[in-house]
Amino acid sequence: MTALKIFLMIVTFGIFQTAHARIIIVNPVNDLNSILNNAAGGDTVLVKPGTYKNVSLSNKKYSEENPLVVRAFDSKTVYISGDTISRGCSLEIIGCSYIVIEGLTFINSMWGIYAKSSDHIIIRNNEIYKTGQEAVHIGRSSRYIDVSGNKIHNTGQFNSKWAEGIYVGSGSYSGANFPDNSE
Repeated sequence: MTALKIFLMIVTFGIFQTAHARIIIVNPVNDLNSILNNAAGGDTVLVKPGTYKNVSLSNKKYSEENPLVVRAFDSKTVYISGDTISRGCSLEIIGCSYIVIEGLTFINSMWGIYAKSSDHIIIRNNEIYKTGQEAVHIGRSSRYIDVSGNKIHNTGQFNSKWAEGIYVGSGSYSGANFPDNSE
């Protein structure tokens, strides 16, 4: 094969690979939960400023090469709000792999972000506050969860004795997930 043919094959393969990844713009009138649950690996979801209802991602398995990236569209505030500080999550991630959450604000729930039985999750440069208990809870044997550069404040608004910023593991010694081997 000539060098030109090899080069054209590499370029064609590279274009084919990137054609699957999409940039998805979300507006406050859109259902963010539905959009995220229908996103594919390699997609980048850019969320425009506004307030969105709580999000739950379950069994979304992406890869290191094609993660799901969810980030704010620009520097203006994007709120992901739960229903009340007495229960639920603003963002719940259950059984997922390779997701990046960046530049969003999580408020008004018991847990701002709760990662359960998940791996390879990056929670970066978000703001989490006005939570009933923890801002970020990593549990149910989750592993490889990176939490960095977040602004966390005003936690424990419902249960002040559990006002942790980042909680790893489980305080419960019962149930099917014991021991909780979160990393």
